[in-house]
Amino acid sequence: MSMMISSLKRRNEALQNECDSLAGGIDHLSNQLQEAYQLLQKYEPAYVAEKMGVPVLQPAPGRRLTAAEAEEIGKLQDGQV
Repeated sequence: MSMMISSLKRRNEALQNECDSLAGGIDHLSNQLQEAYQLLQKYEPAYVAEKMGVPVLQPAPGRRLTAAEAEEIGKLQDGQV
């Protein structure tokens, strides 16, 4: 019985180490994706906003944005608000 408990403890420790390693890898990938979105933001802000779940504000057809509205949209897309 003691051998079985020792074996299970070692197996549990090995699985915990594997979980920690995988969690570190996921964190690394998440950081890389965030950096890629930040770089892409300059060139494709609507795409990045869509992927990040931020609503893309567009004026009604035929209506031009005021300077204040354009500034507010820029802040929203940059994550400043």
